[in-house]
Amino acid sequence: MATDDRSDISADPPVTTTTDADPAISAATSAATNRTATAGTAAIVVAAGAVAAAADAAPTGRPTLDLAYRVALALTVALSGSRAGPWSLFVGAGLVAMTAVNGAAQGVTPLTAVVVAIGAVALAAVRSRLSPDTAVAAPVGAASAAAALSAAWWLGSVGPHGSGALVVAIAMALVLFSGWRRSPHLIRRATALAAIVAALGMLALLGGFALAGAEAWHRSGQAVDATDAWIDAAGDGDRETALGHLDDASMRFAQAGAALDRWYARPARALPLVDAYHRAGTVASHQGEQLTDAVREVAEVATYDELRVEQGRMNLSLLEELQPRVERAATRLGSATVALSDVESPWLLPFVAKRVADFDRAVRGAHEEAQLASSALEVVPSMLGGDGPRSYLLLLTDPTNPRQLGGAVTHWTVLDATDGQLSLGAIGRADGSLVDVTDAPDLPTAAAEAVTVHRNATGQSVNGVVVMDTIALGAFANLTPRPVEVPGLDELGPDDIVELLVHGAVDGQVAALPDGIEPTEVVAAQLFSRLLNRRLPGPRGIGRVLGPMTHERRLALWSAEPDEQAFLAELDLAGEIPHHPGEVVTVAVSAHGEPVDVELTASVSVSTQASDDRPAEGGGDRGRLEIEVTVGLVTGDSTAAAEPPAPTDGNGTDAGVELSVIVGARIAGTAGSVESVEVDRVAVSPDVGSPIGNGTLTEVRVPVTVSATGSTTVVVVVSESAAIDAGTTDDDGALPEEILAVALQPLVQPWTVDITSSATSDLEVTGRAIAQGPDLSTLMTTPTATGLTSSPTQAFGVVRAMPAEAAEHVSGDGPTNDPVDQ
Repeated sequence: MATDDRSDISADPPVTTTTDADPAISAATSAATNRTATAGTAAIVVAAGAVAAAADAAPTGRPTLDLAYRVALALTVALSGSRAGPWSLFVGAGLVAMTAVNGAAQGVTPLTAVVVAIGAVALAAVRSRLSPDTAVAAPVGAASAAAALSAAWWLGSVGPHGSGALVVAIAMALVLFSGWRRSPHLIRRATALAAIVAALGMLALLGGFALAGAEAWHRSGQAVDATDAWIDAAGDGDRETALGHLDDASMRFAQAGAALDRWYARPARALPLVDAYHRAGTVASHQGEQLTDAVREVAEVATYDELRVEQGRMNLSLLEELQPRVERAATRLGSATVALSDVESPWLLPFVAKRVADFDRAVRGAHEEAQLASSALEVVPSMLGGDGPRSYLLLLTDPTNPRQLGGAVTHWTVLDATDGQLSLGAIGRADGSLVDVTDAPDLPTAAAEAVTVHRNATGQSVNGVVVMDTIALGAFANLTPRPVEVPGLDELGPDDIVELLVHGAVDGQVAALPDGIEPTEVVAAQLFSRLLNRRLPGPRGIGRVLGPMTHERRLALWSAEPDEQAFLAELDLAGEIPHHPGEVVTVAVSAHGEPVDVELTASVSVSTQASDDRPAEGGGDRGRLEIEVTVGLVTGDSTAAAEPPAPTDGNGTDAGVELSVIVGARIAGTAGSVESVEVDRVAVSPDVGSPIGNGTLTEVRVPVTVSATGSTTVVVVVSESAAIDAGTTDDDGALPEEILAVALQPLVQPWTVDITSSATSDLEVTGRAIAQGPDLSTLMTTPTATGLTSSPTQAFGVVRAMPAEAAEHVSGDGPTNDPVDQ
């Protein structure tokens, strides 16, 4: 062993001499040993080359050249391994084995690679026990090096930016250097000279490619700047300037792609890894050029800002002309996302990978918008009366008088649309059963009732229903240039309108209206009249104003046509119960009551856990959901004309306000069973009502009385009817997931939500809370989640149940539902 260790750093292998043996016999024995060693080494080298030929590593992206690189590397490594010292073999094989084990833990490396890598380590250990004079020493060394390289072919993309392959490269470099140091002097000299010449040639080739890459980088940056300038010009409605910027962007993208194909850049593509950069640059440039051309085709007809309602009319012929162009643009964008995903490579340097990723992200976002715009152009003309007159029942609600959908209906009118022309009927006061049609947590359920009630009362059928509360009505004032005028008050802006309609006064002043006339009627009539008799902002401007209202479920629209309703759901305008394709748990929480001169406040805490103390039928772990709702009253406001009195009974005693807290839950695709209900920690018998939300939820209604000076807490515990089996995975190998969706009621005071997850000792629960708006993007922790407070009224939590030993490998990121993760 000592002699062998020293040979690792000597120039030539040791020479063994003997003084007693017959020189002829020794020479014959040595020759036989060398022949055996040479034959064994040759067999190993051939086998290594065959394995390399069958591998799929593609350092250049050119099949023939890649085959030559793989085979040449395998032959060189195996030959070097036959001469390399045992410690270089052992360290090199050990590095490959550790990388293989890490890759297997990440799920990117097969167990075969781990076994082969461990075999390489074992062969290196055997080699360390052999004298270099034996016939099997060289073949064993060659086999160790060949096995380590063979395992490397299976490693895949272990680690960021090819770090796993870098470790393998270091391991192979150790073997190559040791083998080179132990080779004869002439071989070392010749290979050193060849390596120097090759390195200089590679530097020359890379220099040419780097020069072309710098030009492409500069041109692509100019293209991005031109694209940004187009967005600004299009937003300002300057079509000619916008088209000029698009032409400039297309030209710059074309120049960027051409730069990478300069004559002095092409030879470098024969080098390993260079093709990944060439492919990323050319694909991104080509797709950029194609996309700007597609956008220009649309922009030639109209800029985005020109899609406006003017004097209550939308130009439907313009929409019809745009639709096929936008559809073609969406198709091109979809093709671009596929092409860009194909250029992803772990070999790209971080700054290059970032630009590609940014461009890919921008294209994907544009693709989603283009698909949505294409859908809009398909259904909006018919919704605006392009295929025949349409009528929509418009309901105004009061969030201080709570119903499940938000508030009780106070006023109504009918919005008519004929060939793109909008008109509004007189505003009437709601009475009878129309007041309570919003007593359902999702608009489709409420709309079906509203359509029936309206038809029975007026004999008129409608094609859809629009619901907005007084806060959303105030937001519409941002779309008009002039404030609203109400007798007895100063001119009212958007905030003043909300204050008046919610509190009945503005800065202590009460409207001076004739008897029988309410502020809501005056404000709504003025706003709608102005909106239908002026040029409204484009889609972007309207979205900035009304987007928050749709997110908070204060503004929603239902259509009787299924394709139109599906489009409204894409816009988050449908007012439906939240739904996720893979959801297990859906919760809707709201309160119903008749508070007078008070505001309802509420918070909801949803706790979900997987429990093994009550196993479900068929085994596994039964889920358990605890929903805690705390409701309270605000009895005064400094902006009102006077402090409103607390509710009292006939004797002047604080009587509180009677409410019904409604909790709906659907678990594992079916309605969960209610285990218990408590009001202020006292068990009560709930009223389990009929299914709501088209049968997706089972309603649990709990009557409570809330004191004007306090609050009341309702706790509903629901059990899951299906098992969560943490020991199984789906077809894609994913662990079981429990996705929690919470729909909250849009009242005056925003609800707060706290999502908590926990599990038993053999399960861990981790995940991410997602919602409409940035306030609910807090990452959940195990076993409890942080408090999540937000004014948006929908929240989505992703909870993943898994075996405890696997939980440490999960970062906590769960799948997201893009339309709500904004």
